Amino acid sequence: MRERLTVPASAVDEQRVRQAVDTAVSSYDPGSAALSAQVSSGVVRHVVQGLLGLAIVTAAIFIAVRIQLAFSSSPAPAGFDPRSIFLIPIIIFMLIGALLATANLRRAWILRTPPFVAEEQWGLLRTTLTQMTGQEPGSSRPLDIEAGRRRDLITHPGGGTVARGATRDGRMGPTWPDSSDIARLRREARGRAAKAAVIFSCFLVLGSLVIGSFVRLGVLPVLPFVLLGSGIAAVVIIGSMRVCDRKLLAHPAAIPGEEQPYRLQVEDIDVASLEPWCAARRREDTWRVMTAAFWPPMAVGFLLAFYAFAHFDTEAIFDSSPSAPQLPLTTPVIVSLTIALALLTLAIGHLWARHRDTERRRRAGLV
Repeated sequence: MRERLTVPASAVDEQRVRQAVDTAVSSYDPGSAALSAQVSSGVVRHVVQGLLGLAIVTAAIFIAVRIQLAFSSSPAPAGFDPRSIFLIPIIIFMLIGALLATANLRRAWILRTPPFVAEEQWGLLRTTLTQMTGQEPGSSRPLDIEAGRRRDLITHPGGGTVARGATRDGRMGPTWPDSSDIARLRREARGRAAKAAVIFSCFLVLGSLVIGSFVRLGVLPVLPFVLLGSGIAAVVIIGSMRVCDRKLLAHPAAIPGEEQPYRLQVEDIDVASLEPWCAARRREDTWRVMTAAFWPPMAVGFLLAFYAFAHFDTEAIFDSSPSAPQLPLTTPVIVSLTIALALLTLAIGHLWARHRDTERRRRAGLV
C-alpha cells in the first residue's frame, strides 16, 4: 500500500512544497549501515532464485551442445531426424529458466532500496513538511498505529485498541496477531505455497522428461535422481506446511523492527504468552528437524548425479546397447547408507530441539 503525507493547502503554496520535497530527497544521504540492514531478505531471495534460473539455462545449453555434438559425429537419417526430439524438453527447460531468472532479477531490482532508507526518507519528509507548515502533516500511517497501540482501520475495520501484556520485568510485550491477522497470514502463506508448488511441479515434470529420456536409453542411472528429486520434493512440502502453521503465525519468532525484523527473546514475551510462545518455538524446531532429515538423500543424490554426469558418454546414446555409468557402490548399499544418515540426522535433530526447548523454558521460568 502506498503511503502519503498531506498538508493543508491554505498553509503553504503547492510549488514550495514540491520544491522542498525534491530538495530533501536529493540531499538525503543514507550514510553507512550494516550489510544486514542494507540488503533485505526479499532481495537476497530473488537474487538467489534468479541465479538459479541462470544456472538452469547454463545447464540446459551445456546438455544441448553435447547432444548436438553427438548428432554431428554420427550420420543423420534422410528427412526428419527423430533424434532432435531430445532437444525439445531441453529448450523448454531453458526457456523456463530464462523466465525465472528475468522475473526474479527484475523483482530484486525493484526491491533494491533498503527498508531503513525508506523509513528515514519518510521521517525526513515528515520533518520537512512540519517545518514548512508549523504543524504535523497528516499521515496515512498514524503514529499510534505505527507504535502498535491501535489497529489499522484498513486491515481491521472494527478498529479498537491493542491489548499488550507485561513481561516478567515489567516491560510491555509484543502485539500478537489476532484471529483476522492469522487468517490473512494463512491465506497469504497458502498463496505463496501454491505458487511454489506450481513452479516446482513444472521443473519436476520437465526434469523428469529430460532425465527420464536418458535413463530409458540406459545411459544414466535412475537412483541418483530418485534420491535427489524425492529429497527436494519433501523439503518443498515441509516448507509449505511450515509457513501455513497456525501456531507459528499466532506467536511468531520475530516482529517488525525499525530497520529490520527484531527477533524476540524469552525476556521480550509477556507472561501470559510464554507457554504458547515456547510451544511455537518447539514446533518451529520440529519443522526444521523434519527438513534436515531429508538433507542426506539430497546430498547423496546430488553427489551420485554429479558422478554419473562426470562419467557420461554422449556417444553411448547412439550405441545399440548403451550402458549407464557404474555407481561407486551397489544400490542396496547406497539406499541403506542414505536411510541410516537420515535416521541419524533425525535423532540428532530431536535431541537438539529438545535441548533448546528445555533451555528456553528454563529461561522463561516454566520448568
